[in-house]
Amino acid sequence: MKISKFAAPKIAMALALALAVGKAIVGYMSGSLAVMSSAIDSLTDIFASGMNYFFLKKADVPPDHDHPFGHGKMEAYALFLQSVFLFLIGAALLIESVKRVKAPTAPEVDVATVAMMIISMLVSVFLSVMLRRVA
Repeated sequence: MKISKFAAPKIAMALALALAVGKAIVGYMSGSLAVMSSAIDSLTDIFASGMNYFFLKKADVPPDHDHPFGHGKMEAYALFLQSVFLFLIGAALLIESVKRVKAPTAPEVDVATVAMMIISMLVSVFLSVMLRRVA
């Protein structure tokens, strides 16, 4: 089945949302910063996919009077905004990690935590393959 370049970000966002919700629940219940970080990573995937969808639509617009060479550079804006967002998330995780080093707490690792991360890994592999084919 062929997936269009406009459908791929929508699929990626839906799967990332499902993963983010599942990871956030499991991360909160287990107290695991690693699982919560993974939930945040899934949220960044949603943000990135949304940005990609928006900017791909803009970049696909044919040349006009104001943009005689087309709108292809819109993708660079998406990349810039995604990198700023990732930097801010990384800084927040760094701060929380330092807090946990100063006052350690042991997370509860149970079957739900491991199962969620295995599901996450499988979905991520699927998304990588799908997005590579579309690209």
